[in-house]
Order: sequence, then structure tokens, then C-alpha cells
Amino acid sequence: MPFLLPQSCIYTRQEQQQQQQQEEGEQQQQQEEEQQQQQQQQQEEEEQQQQQQQQQQQQEEEEQQQQQQQQQQQEEEEQQQQQQQQQQQEEEQQQQQQQQQQQQEEEQQQQQQQQQEEEEE
Repeated sequence: MPFLLPQSCIYTRQEQQQQQQQEEGEQQQQQEEEQQQQQQQQQEEEEQQQQQQQQQQQQEEEEQQQQQQQQQQQEEEEQQQQQQQQQQQEEEQQQQQQQQQQQQEEEQQQQQQQQQEEEEE
């Protein structure tokens, strides 16, 4: 039976091919798993980056708020200063008025005295 030998040869060759195919399949699976892992890592890194960016944004917003508050405070202080100046001016005006009144009263007194003296004469 001369055909037995080549048949068995073909059989073992088929087996070899199957084994090779299996190994290649396993290799492919491994590669795919590795790719998946890499993708996951990339995703995680991107999420971390996003978080960092968000944090930075928050910090910048807080700094802006602080600056705004400082500006408000400055404006309020300036307003207070202006009010104080106004008050001072008003007080000075009052003082001037009082002085004028005093002068007027003194003049009146003098006039009265003069009148009295003239009447006595």
C-alpha cells in the first residue's frame, strides 16, 4: 500500500498546520489583549490630564475672584476716603459760618455801644 505513507504524511502536516494556526491564534489574542491594555492606559492618562486641566481652571477662577474682591475693597476704601473729605469740608464750612456769626455779633455790640455813648452825650 504505497498510499499509506503519503496519507500519514499529509495527516501529520495537517496537524502541524493546525498547531501553527492555534499558536498564531493565541499570539493574536495576546496582542489584542496588550492593545486593549494600552488603550485603557491611554484613556486613564487622558482622564488624569482632563482632571488636571479642570483643577487649573478652578485655581484660575479662584484667583480671578480674589482679584475682584480686592478691587471691590479698594473701591470701598476710596469711597470712605471721599466721604471723610466731604465731612471735613462741611466742618470747615460750619466753622467759617460760626466765625462770621461771631464777627457780626461783635460788630452789633460795638454799634450798640456807640449808640449808647452817643445817647449819653
